[in-house]
Amino acid sequence: ISMDITGDAGEGVKEVKKVIIDYLLYNFNNKLDIFVHDSSCYNGIDPRQISGLIKELMSITKSTQKQAIVSINKYQLANATSLFSLGIRTTSRCQSFVPRTPPV
Repeated sequence: ISMDITGDAGEGVKEVKKVIIDYLLYNFNNKLDIFVHDSSCYNGIDPRQISGLIKELMSITKSTQKQAIVSINKYQLANATSLFSLGIRTTSRCQSFVPRTPPV
């Protein structure tokens, strides 16, 4: 897989590429029903980009009916409040993303 992303020179862009490849494998592989990422997978990535990546992962989980678990540090998120409203559960040590149906 070859990817070109605008601003390709930075370290964060290289890390985003790795995460996107993981997301592609998760989305299009019918053998993987669960996805797990540790906070280290998001090191060096701008918090705004991390928030966008997690929102994209949530979209994938909804469309594929698979489960995703992401452990992330609070300082790595740009707008945690908007993510929590999407169904992200919080623990005292990290933010964990487990898609669930939001309350009506």
